[in-house]
Amino acid sequence: MSLSEADLEKTATLAHLELDSDHKQTYLTQLNDILDQVATINAMDLADVKPMTTVVEQAHYQRDDIAKKPEDLLLDKNAPEWESGAFRVPKII
Repeated sequence: MSLSEADLEKTATLAHLELDSDHKQTYLTQLNDILDQVATINAMDLADVKPMTTVVEQAHYQRDDIAKKPEDLLLDKNAPEWESGAFRVPKII
């Protein structure tokens, strides 16, 4: 796919951009290069490629999902005020 100068102007109008006439050819060339790269990627058979979660392959640390009892978390020791098994907070009106 190749963009024309009219396509570039329409895109710039839709994006509310003002392009200098001196730079239009440079922008057009760069956009066409990007579209050529996308076409190359689209032409590849990527059916067997697994999706990645990061750019760099690395081992992810994941802790076991073990349920804990609230009393094991020592919330009452860290609370500024604790009453009847819950945080006591000031009334907000």
